[in-house]
Amino acid sequence: MRRPSVVVLMIAAVITGIACAHPHEVPLPGQSPASTGSPSASASAPATGADQTSAVCDEALRATNDAKTEITAQINQVQGNPGGAAAALLTARAKATQLRSNLQDLRNRPIRANVRDALDQGIALLDHFLGESVQQLTAEGAQAEQQLQDFLDTLSTACAA
Repeated sequence: MRRPSVVVLMIAAVITGIACAHPHEVPLPGQSPASTGSPSASASAPATGADQTSAVCDEALRATNDAKTEITAQINQVQGNPGGAAAALLTARAKATQLRSNLQDLRNRPIRANVRDALDQGIALLDHFLGESVQQLTAEGAQAEQQLQDFLDTLSTACAA
């Protein structure tokens, strides 16, 4: 009997990781269905009330910077140690999914339109990352880091305006 090769095991681990990182349409009890794609007119309408732009900016900038650090570390780990690719990329995807959810929640608060637009750009960027294959994410690690930094710059500019 042949032993499965390391490549077959890695492929199985990556497929399992991707399947876990992309939940299906049926949410667990108490969870809302995950949305895919950019926010649209059918997305939750922004809340009304006192302007929360300053608090949203602080939270979004902190969360994005933390996620960028973690995602970059995981992508660098994959590039330095391809054997640990499945676990590292699963962690990076989980962090990107969490950040996307946070940004979506923040964009629905009563904030200035330019900050909401910047958050929408971040959500679209994360959707792009989450839709990429493992190979694409690994190959484009530096580009992904730069795109996250560009989003942080855009958000900072919108918050300062």
